[in-house]
Amino acid sequence: MSDAEVVDKFVEALADTRAPGLQVDRRPDHEKPGDIDAVAGTFAIEHTSIDTFSDQRTRNSYLERLLGDLEKTISTKQYMQVVFDYDAVDIGQDWPAIRAALKNWLETVGQQLTARSTRVRPPGVPFDIQVFTRPDWNRPLPARVWFGRFVPPNDKPISLRLKDLCDRKVAKLSKYKSASMTTILLLENDDIASMNELILQDAVLAAYPQGRPAGVDEFWYVSTAGQPQFLFYDLTQTWELPEDQRYTEPIWWPPQQ
Repeated sequence: MSDAEVVDKFVEALADTRAPGLQVDRRPDHEKPGDIDAVAGTFAIEHTSIDTFSDQRTRNSYLERLLGDLEKTISTKQYMQVVFDYDAVDIGQDWPAIRAALKNWLETVGQQLTARSTRVRPPGVPFDIQVFTRPDWNRPLPARVWFGRFVPPNDKPISLRLKDLCDRKVAKLSKYKSASMTTILLLENDDIASMNELILQDAVLAAYPQGRPAGVDEFWYVSTAGQPQFLFYDLTQTWELPEDQRYTEPIWWPPQQ
C-alpha cells in the first residue's frame, strides 16, 4: 500500500471521529518533491514508515523472492521450522538455485532429523540454517514447513533510527505550523510479530525525551499489519501522561462491526 493510500485512510478516520467532511485537498509532494504528503482542511500531514529492525523491508523482500512458493510446495512428513540469520539472504546469490537446494535437502535429509534443533549448511546453500523439529512432543503437530528469521544482533536502537527519520519529517512540517495549521506526523509499521503501539511509543519517548518537537502538533502511529483493517493510535499526549496511563485506545478503520 502506498503512502498516499495510508494517508487517505487516516483522513477518512479523522473525518469520521473528529472533523466531519474532512478530505485531502492537496498533495504538496506531488507539486514539489520533498514536500509533505497531504493538506486536509487545516491539517498538514506527513507520513513515514519505520522498520522494526534496520533494512527490514529490504531484507523481507530478499527472503520472499528466495522462498517463492516453497512453503506451499515442499513435501514433508513432519513439522519443521527453518530459521535464517537476519542478513543471510542477500543480493548476488542465486536464489532459484538456493530454493531448489533447500527443497531437496528438507525433503530428504531434513526428514531424518531427530534433534529438536539442528544448525546446518545444506549443499548448495551459501549460509547456515537452523531447523527446529518436535519429534518427541506428546501432541502431534501438522506436517508442514515454515520459514522465519532471527532478529538482527547488535541492531541500531529503533529510537535512534526513528529520530534520524523524524527529524527530516519535522523540518518539512515546520513551515505549515507557522501557517497556523495543525501539523501531524503519522508513523507506520506493518510488523505484526515484533512491533506494537507500546514499543513504538517508548521509542518516540526515547527519541524525544524533552517533549514533542516544536514543529509537530500531533504524533500518530498506524499499524497496517492487519490490512484491510487499520489501527490508528494518537500518541500526542504521551509525554504528559504517567507511564501507567499511556495506553491509547486505537481508532479502528474501517470501524469494527
